[in-house]
Amino acid sequence: MLHTVNKSAFTSPLLSRCIDSAATGDDILLLNDGIYGASSSSPCAASLEALIRDGGCRVFALQEDAERRSLTGALLAGVQLIGIAEFVKLAEKHPASQSWY
Repeated sequence: MLHTVNKSAFTSPLLSRCIDSAATGDDILLLNDGIYGASSSSPCAASLEALIRDGGCRVFALQEDAERRSLTGALLAGVQLIGIAEFVKLAEKHPASQSWY
């Protein structure tokens, strides 16, 4: 499943809920203000790192949104920056998606 999160982990519990519901093989894409969830100061940083390390999930951040927020160099290890073309490929790969809005 592809999960997309567009709300900041600093102001919304949605990334935390997404992490709790993610299963092995799922992908998570952070976009818009969801990008803040991938920063080392995020309230979800430890959970997100554990999910990447032990949970069998991949985490992506939309590069355009990370650049707008000056976060490209401040993302957690293991979070992969991708462009719109890669976002489309992720959407095509997963027959199901969950938008956390």
